[in-house]
Amino acid sequence: MAMVKLEINNGQIQCENCKGIMIYFLIIFSGSGLVSSLWTGYYPKTENWQKTLGDFLIWISADIKYDGKKDEFSATIVVHSLDFYDFNSQGVDLATGTPDAVNGRFSTLGWAKGFETKGKLTMKISWRI
Repeated sequence: MAMVKLEINNGQIQCENCKGIMIYFLIIFSGSGLVSSLWTGYYPKTENWQKTLGDFLIWISADIKYDGKKDEFSATIVVHSLDFYDFNSQGVDLATGTPDAVNGRFSTLGWAKGFETKGKLTMKISWRI
């Protein structure tokens, strides 16, 4: 959740930087952040989450409204995540050092199958500056 809070804070700062352009109008705009991999500092720390979740993609989209009369921003934020659970032939189990190719043989034999997981979290926030 730390990465989500960081992205929301960055988005709020970007909105506030546009405030001078939006002084007297009710403005509504939409946007989407860049897709990020959790390797950027938020990789799971515990072994169970490393094996369960590992690295996955996350991005945030938002519909943002600025009310110049109230000097208030409001946003409906959607946090998106996407992962494909599989064995990466070049990867290594962080806890044991075992190459993914060793366990990947189960997929080759048909004993394990990769699958896509995805999710969304929607929240509404508002703030005054």
